[in-house]
Amino acid sequence: MVQDALIWNGSFDALKDGLWGPMTTEAVRRWREAAGLRQSPTFNIAELTQLFATAIRARSEVDWTMWRDPHTGGWFGFPAALVRPNRRDEPVPGFMFATEFESRRIGISFTALRVAGPVTAVRELLSQTVHNSHVTYRLDRDHRQVISMLRRDGATQYARLDRVGGEWRGFLVAFADGFPDMRRLIVAISAEFSATGHSVIEAPYDAPILGPIVGRLMRPTSPPPPTVAGGQVPPPPGEPRITGSGTAFVVAREGTLLTNHHVVAGCRRVSLPDGTEVAVVQSDVRRDLAVLRVARTYSNIVQFRRDQTVDLGESVSLFGFPHYGTVSTSLNLTNGIITSLVGTGNDPLHFQLNAAMQPGNSGGPVLDEAGFLIGVAVARLRDDVTVRETGTIPQTMNYAIRGQVVEAFLLENGIRVEKRASHERADLREVAQRMENAVLPILCWRQS
Repeated sequence: MVQDALIWNGSFDALKDGLWGPMTTEAVRRWREAAGLRQSPTFNIAELTQLFATAIRARSEVDWTMWRDPHTGGWFGFPAALVRPNRRDEPVPGFMFATEFESRRIGISFTALRVAGPVTAVRELLSQTVHNSHVTYRLDRDHRQVISMLRRDGATQYARLDRVGGEWRGFLVAFADGFPDMRRLIVAISAEFSATGHSVIEAPYDAPILGPIVGRLMRPTSPPPPTVAGGQVPPPPGEPRITGSGTAFVVAREGTLLTNHHVVAGCRRVSLPDGTEVAVVQSDVRRDLAVLRVARTYSNIVQFRRDQTVDLGESVSLFGFPHYGTVSTSLNLTNGIITSLVGTGNDPLHFQLNAAMQPGNSGGPVLDEAGFLIGVAVARLRDDVTVRETGTIPQTMNYAIRGQVVEAFLLENGIRVEKRASHERADLREVAQRMENAVLPILCWRQS
């Protein structure tokens, strides 16, 4: 919320990620300086009201509107007072689909785009727009292409395309020289855009502006409380406290993680043990999966097995952090076999395994003998309920979400996983070394 307000106050020139880092700190410093306020790392209610009220006015002045384009599949924020969607009958050259926004004001153009092809084709397409222009910014990544340029006629043109599966979705916006609030609008459009068609930030703490602010202070960061033997020091009443933990693993080196929905559901905030904020990008209660984002780059990731067909009796390994902070803070490894090809109630989306699983293992990767993912730990039969219903204690009846369900969920959110053919059995010690930097504990914070 603060990052969004800082964008509309003209102090923050970056994407909203829900993480408090150096760019956000510098943006707050600039805003305080421009507003004539003393520098401080925290906000009081009056300052927050001033920050958000200014942002609300700025959004209202341009009639800021959120819109999901059925033609290109993107999720856009755009200034409806300046432009409005208008489906073109003829395609924009080089693109599969395009929705051009009619200009309600001279000097601005905006087009939603969709194009198929590899990254090389997109680079060539963008390079064609550079003719007779001066490039002021260029981001060239396999998953994202961004270019900003100053055209010969003085207009500023900005294009962004994000990869979703085998195609690219994005937008092209141009402003005439001297257009008021041009920079702020470009940042706002890019910050709200989502190629997958989902809201950019859907973390549990991304609440409506102003509503939750009254009567309390907002702090930039909430570091974890100090630890002592036997557990954590209880925080003062009303302060956020750790109420649960789970396991996540890296699926993309740019800081994209995966865990269970139930691990992050209802959390006031989610963090790594060192206090690093974790943003919940997308969460699916039905499949019990969630995509997380961390402002870090990882050298190791969990690779998926190419053939996700599992066999009864197949050997598996489970990595996770059971009872994190109570028993230990070290990565835990258990192994076993697949004991059933269905879950409870003959659920075909799950399989059963006898590798030991405890609270905190949820969200951990289940790997085959070659060290490639075939499932995600999700549940175990509760001893008390099973005893009450059957009179017997369940013996290692644990369950995992099938790998093809996980892969489909990630593809729906524009994330392609690395897949490998599983041929030879790997040394489990080598697999464990790879997992040490790719499997992480995550903490759930709620109000005490």
